[in-house]
Amino acid sequence: MKRLLLLIFNLILFSGVLQAQSDSLGIVSDTTFVPEDEVEVVKKRFVSPSFTFDYGKTAMSLAGFEDKIEMGLSFLFYEQFYMTGEYGHADLSPENAIENGYYRSNGTYFRVGGGYLTNLDQLNKIGLGAAYGVSSFSDVWGYYVNSKTGVQSDFSEEYERPNLDARWVEILITSESRIRLKKSEPESKLNKLFSVGMFLRLRLLSYYDQQDTAVDVYAIPGYGKVINDPVPAINLYLRFHPF
Repeated sequence: MKRLLLLIFNLILFSGVLQAQSDSLGIVSDTTFVPEDEVEVVKKRFVSPSFTFDYGKTAMSLAGFEDKIEMGLSFLFYEQFYMTGEYGHADLSPENAIENGYYRSNGTYFRVGGGYLTNLDQLNKIGLGAAYGVSSFSDVWGYYVNSKTGVQSDFSEEYERPNLDARWVEILITSESRIRLKKSEPESKLNKLFSVGMFLRLRLLSYYDQQDTAVDVYAIPGYGKVINDPVPAINLYLRFHPF
């Protein structure tokens, strides 16, 4: 009888020590198991379309520095992989392109590309991708000679070259943040409509209609100055998520 009482006492003491240790380690001994069919699984959307608008180019155009406009359409697959197409128009008049003259190019361009986009947190994303660009444009250049003595008349001449083409590739780094229009309700649909972001681009020219005349193509719409190849660029954009 004494041995039985001693065994019971030891078991009670041992269980008390285990309980004290589990409490000190923050371990919950009463674990509730949730059936597998009741576990909520968050599914990633197959595709999410969105539209982009380059507000940086529009701001520069309104300020009178250049005449450009650009828009794009993107598809994000499984919230990670994206495909994008961009279309733009540019009228370029770079200064000091020709001494005692002028240069202007005008045309349209488009890009197609894709890449990988990952979430840094609930509001911010970063991505890496590549794109292929094509530009169809024309350019005009001319020069003028002013007679300092007035003995001879001033002289000027202009040349126009239509139907020019250029192609290039781009390496893209994307940084994007959601705009919270209704901070009081984090889950509001208004907080999922718009994003603002930035493209860091490195453009590498692969082909253009090189000219045999004294003045070669100087600036390509959508690409930039030929003499700067490769061309780094920064684009600021606003993204609209309709769905």
